[in-house]
Amino acid sequence: AHQKRMEQLAAELKEREELMNQLLAEIKKRKKPPEEAQVTIQPGGSGVDLEPTFVECAASGVVIYGEDPPRRVPRAAMAKDEGFLTLLDRIAKQPKGTVIFLVRDDGLGTYYSASSMARSHYARNGKLPVIGHGKIDLSLFKR
Repeated sequence: AHQKRMEQLAAELKEREELMNQLLAEIKKRKKPPEEAQVTIQPGGSGVDLEPTFVECAASGVVIYGEDPPRRVPRAAMAKDEGFLTLLDRIAKQPKGTVIFLVRDDGLGTYYSASSMARSHYARNGKLPVIGHGKIDLSLFKR
């Protein structure tokens, strides 16, 4: 009787160890940080036959998407940043060139500064609101 009971307990122990391993794997999976959301920017508005350059405006500064990898410029350094000023001058010289400012919900002040700089450099510009804080996907604009 004791031998039979020992076999039952051993089988029960094995089942519980398998369940424990499954639960530990589930805990490990749940502790992973959530994947970053992706924000897809969709074409819209009245711009036809334009060559857009995208610049994201957030509270901390701008992100220029015309370069690989995208280049960040702090808000305080925008007016002095040679790369950003050169970009605006280059766009102003292109008949179809335009800057599309992608405005995050916390980047309105940055947008006002960047838009003013674009106007002072005679660069055509527009804006699109960006809902959310995920990574920006511009794949719909690529031909």
